[in-house]
Amino acid sequence: MQLALIRHTRPAIADGLCYGRLDVPLADDREETARTILAQLTDMRDAMIVSSPALRCQWLANWLADWLAGHIQPPGIMIDPRLQELDFGDWEGSRWDDIDRATLDDWAASPDDFTPPNGESIRTLRHRIDQIWAEWMRDRQNRIVVTHGGPLRILCALAAARPVDLSAPAPGFGSVTRVEEPPEFRTSESD
Repeated sequence: MQLALIRHTRPAIADGLCYGRLDVPLADDREETARTILAQLTDMRDAMIVSSPALRCQWLANWLADWLAGHIQPPGIMIDPRLQELDFGDWEGSRWDDIDRATLDDWAASPDDFTPPNGESIRTLRHRIDQIWAEWMRDRQNRIVVTHGGPLRILCALAAARPVDLSAPAPGFGSVTRVEEPPEFRTSESD
């Protein structure tokens, strides 16, 4: 089993913007980045492509599928809403600097259980990703996965059989993390 865990290309937004579920435009260098990604996937032509429903992820998934369609039977794209970024609720579209500092401190004090107003907790995100990981470990199909920083932190930790550290930097935009024969199933909650 092989997995290619990919973060979407760079968005065209101001630094410091909270945009978990918010659909944001992509930067002009997206095709150049996509070609760099593709160069790392040429041995995965038979892989299923799975994407978050966010437009920034679907763009890349579609670009990769179009290239693969020119070389083999197109694999199609599976959109899986569980691969969405954390829902920041009322914070979406705000600058991080404009969010009440005391509220951010509350989140830092209890990161798994804190829920942004009208959003979701990190525990909920971890549960979604644990479900996907369990399915992937059962069926053992090759996958090209296009998603976001939050889900990738969890997926990469599961693939490396290490504890999840959601305070660590996310993989960079357009990054590819290759996983060959992931370890036996475990959840992010078993850290």
